[in-house]
Amino acid sequence: MKYHADFELLDKTEKRNKKGLGKKITAIALCALLLCGTVAGSIWAINSFAITKTDPNTSLDAGNLTPGQTQTGPSDTGYVQPLVTKGEGTAMTASEIYEKYVSAVVGIVTEGTTTNIFGQETLYASSGTGFVVSSDGYIVTNCHVIDGGSRFTVSFEDGRTYEAELIGSDAENDVALLKIEAEGLQCVVIGDSDEIRVGEDICAIGNPLGELTFSLTKGVVSALNRVVTTDDDESNFMFQIDAAVNSGNSGGPVFNSYGQVIGVVTAKYSSSGVEGLGFALPINDVARIINELKENGTVRKVSFGITAGNATYSDSGEDTSIAGARVREVDSGSCAEEAGLQVGDIITALDNMKITGLTDLLAAKKRYVPDESAELTVVRDGREITLTIVFDEAVEESQQSPQTNPPDGGTDQDPFSGLYPFGGWR
Repeated sequence: MKYHADFELLDKTEKRNKKGLGKKITAIALCALLLCGTVAGSIWAINSFAITKTDPNTSLDAGNLTPGQTQTGPSDTGYVQPLVTKGEGTAMTASEIYEKYVSAVVGIVTEGTTTNIFGQETLYASSGTGFVVSSDGYIVTNCHVIDGGSRFTVSFEDGRTYEAELIGSDAENDVALLKIEAEGLQCVVIGDSDEIRVGEDICAIGNPLGELTFSLTKGVVSALNRVVTTDDDESNFMFQIDAAVNSGNSGGPVFNSYGQVIGVVTAKYSSSGVEGLGFALPINDVARIINELKENGTVRKVSFGITAGNATYSDSGEDTSIAGARVREVDSGSCAEEAGLQVGDIITALDNMKITGLTDLLAAKKRYVPDESAELTVVRDGREITLTIVFDEAVEESQQSPQTNPPDGGTDQDPFSGLYPFGGWR
């Protein structure tokens, strides 16, 4: 089941000039607001998001989790050394969290050039938020905060400013890592997003509208494992919060009641009459990405070794009553073949992430690294079985034209297969 509503996306793919010219477009599909603001006023654009909802009988607050489960992703593989070690926490008030960690939160101004509708190059500047993860100047933010920029200025609460270098970014997961030349900085403590519980208190510090700098908002975790999909076919698991977040909050930290960062503010449901629906990337997923960016400047992608489609769509008479991702092809010699996947299998869970279709599987796949193992729950000939897969590393392929969806809107073939540098499911 999909939610359907109007959303707004701020300044992700379209760059604006400093005069603050805005554009607002209505979308029919579920959309979400990426919270990157602008220096010269709020700039609004629209992008399409889809948030996957579980079976109607599943509690809304459970997200895509089955009863009794908590949000988990891949385990810590130790692929690279972490920038910040997870620490034990002591319960803190929101005021105490702010006083201790506001100096570890930064405003980020991204400057660059874009081409307007008349073919002229114009300057633009957009703003967002980030946070310091090491005392020697590594800073985490969203990729869409710095996307396309050529100059990045980082500002601290005490007025200090630095020019920042972009170490690397991962657009698929919307994570970027910056570096400033500084020592002895206050940095955040990284928490464990696998331990998040619905209803627990959280607070966020950021720069709403790019002008109301270093604002704190407070709320609770509203739901876990929401799948948010952008109109450029990027899907990610996020958790839902009801703390007020707005344009300019993108890339800012979400703290738990122990003052530990458990997420990165990334998106907001923005529609008339709707309030308090924000979304954050789990910090465990983000931490893996930033560690790889620090080590290699890029992020390794995993290969599944299959071509898949939505199980609820069929052009050849298969049973479409089971929600999941149906295996269309299995590559010879791939990790999928070694795991025992067969054509016709319907994948309904990856570890304890529920898979209701191809979108969920695309999002879940991003949470792993090559050589990491996971358990697949598969329906085969009406029986549920469990398989173990050890993911391959994807081989870069040249980009091709995207596949065309079937007439009824279903996706018969994995839209990422052969489309992106990491080779989709290959």
